[in-house]
Amino acid sequence: MGHKGALLLMTLLSCCAWRDAEALAMTEVNGPVGGPLVVEPQIAMFCGRPLLHINTETGQWEPDPQGRQGCFTQPNKILSYCQEMYPGLQISHVEEASAPVTIPAWCKKGWGHCQTRQFIVIPYRCLVGEYVSEALLVPDRCRFLHQEQMDSCESYVYWHNIAKEVRSRVHQNKAK
Repeated sequence: MGHKGALLLMTLLSCCAWRDAEALAMTEVNGPVGGPLVVEPQIAMFCGRPLLHINTETGQWEPDPQGRQGCFTQPNKILSYCQEMYPGLQISHVEEASAPVTIPAWCKKGWGHCQTRQFIVIPYRCLVGEYVSEALLVPDRCRFLHQEQMDSCESYVYWHNIAKEVRSRVHQNKAK
């Protein structure tokens, strides 16, 4: 088999492997293939691109019906947009999804063609009903440093640095 034949074979195998990986991912999220598709309401934003929401019946990302663009970060605006996109649901809260999603060919409004570039974003989940936070899982051999300071809200970077300091102190105490 020549170089062209090997290239064709590798391309075919790659396509089949990718299709099977997508099926596996859908199985993990939605249960067995052939079972009911369960998609939670979500919205996605990327500055300069139309707002997207997921169609809960098809599982596909769809552009804002009015062609609006945005990249707002205020929770009340995100909540309001979720409520607008899913009027039949009692959306009560929003939160960032725990994993990024890939949006293929996120078209700009009015463009005759789309770029084939993929966009990786972390969508916002539009939560239905009374909000219940996920349980905090603390791994074995770890301590939960509970601090109640309800008058301030610190960034991820702040808490990351606190964790590094505590870890450093623990390792220093073990070395003694």
